[in-house]
Amino acid sequence: IQGAVTGEGTTNNGGIIQDGDSIQVSTKDAVQMMINTSVGKTEAVVITLMRDITGDLSIPIGANVVIDGGNQYKIAGKITCTTSTNAADVTNLTLKNLTMDGDADGDGTNDIDWAISSANQSTETVNALNLTLKNCTVKNYANKGMYLTNAKTLRVNSCTFENNATVEMNSPNSRGDYTIDLNLVAIQGADISITNTTFKGECGKKAVVKVVQRGANDGTGATDITGAMASIANFNLSGCTFADTTAEADVNLGTAKKDINATAENLTGNFPATISGNATAVVVRTPYLNTVDTDSDNTSKNTPTLTVPAGRTATKAANGVLTVKPIGSVTVTPTPTPEPEELPFTDVSENLWFYDYVAYVYSNGLMDGTSATTFEPNANMTRAMVWA
Repeated sequence: IQGAVTGEGTTNNGGIIQDGDSIQVSTKDAVQMMINTSVGKTEAVVITLMRDITGDLSIPIGANVVIDGGNQYKIAGKITCTTSTNAADVTNLTLKNLTMDGDADGDGTNDIDWAISSANQSTETVNALNLTLKNCTVKNYANKGMYLTNAKTLRVNSCTFENNATVEMNSPNSRGDYTIDLNLVAIQGADISITNTTFKGECGKKAVVKVVQRGANDGTGATDITGAMASIANFNLSGCTFADTTAEADVNLGTAKKDINATAENLTGNFPATISGNATAVVVRTPYLNTVDTDSDNTSKNTPTLTVPAGRTATKAANGVLTVKPIGSVTVTPTPTPEPEELPFTDVSENLWFYDYVAYVYSNGLMDGTSATTFEPNANMTRAMVWA
């Protein structure tokens, strides 16, 4: 970085202070500049905010960047991740110890539509986004908190989402429906984990979190998705709190059919899921099990719903139904019964009535024979026949 030397090993240039591997920034343009320099880097470029940042940021394809708010600074804007049709492209973005606030001017209204987006619903192949949020607060976004279609991995840990997706829901749904909307298209083997996170206040009308694998041939009969079918390898929700949220449900797995004439199997919810150890009960809906979504007023009716009690575990296999495990249930793997040891005794044949008894005491080390090849079953027992 070119700039004035401010101390030993330290340079300052346009709001960027670099001291060795430490990069501190104080302007939105400086943050964007450092994001751009991270493209293609093997090791992530770590940016530490020195003050609040106002304005939108763009994450280019191939970026590898960490933005750290130091537990005191915020981004009053949105982050948009660029997508590509090259499956070999990988973008890595980590946000930690910061607040993202959609009330940019602090007047109590949600001015910005979403906090983080990465969207391409019309491609046969797509780049992978590896997104991590740790110890972050995401609040006051109008349309959604996050909208992602190409998340290869998503890790949300120890975060708070508050008052997002607050606008009136439209049709077809693109706003006001979910706080975290994972409408995955074309991406393969997605791994989603949301842990130790709190959701509170307004969080959308339909559900707080939606997780769905979509594609042109997903069986819903929808016409707004033209990309290839996505697949989800794992969805995990644990240690979370849903506090006084206004949504109809906490989690939606899959989505309902949109065309009453669609006869193909609805594949949008065919992925494994685990919901466990949450601090509050979790209301989970599985709308992909509906016959058709015919609601005219943008509300969901007659959708299969399961409440997972606080602290309990519910699981589903890829093609299974979400089920709450009984209290105290454990998975027992049976121990295979060993094959009986072949007897070395020539005077104990299998057709004798006492064969099984001799086999038992010999195989379990209770008795020995009179020699290596004889047992002498009709002889008197001697001490030598019994192992100490």
